[in-house]
Amino acid sequence: MKSFQAWLEAKQFTGIDKESLNWWANYARGMNFKSEKEARDWVFDRRQHADSQSSAQVFGIDGPEYNRAFANAIPIYQSGKSSTPRS
Repeated sequence: MKSFQAWLEAKQFTGIDKESLNWWANYARGMNFKSEKEARDWVFDRRQHADSQSSAQVFGIDGPEYNRAFANAIPIYQSGKSSTPRS
């Protein structure tokens, strides 16, 4: 159990994989946020909520620092705006 505890305590955010990105895109489908901050705070709050569930004791708690880094790394798309830079 100690090695698992050490892994949890040492968990570092290293980025978002494509599968996670697709999952969050589907989860937020149809939602409208007033600002980028509101969208990022929603992702953070959802992850914090998941950490508070009893299943998190089995599958692992990410913690607020990891959850904030994850939320800040999620790409936020705005309706009607292109995500490609103009030349």
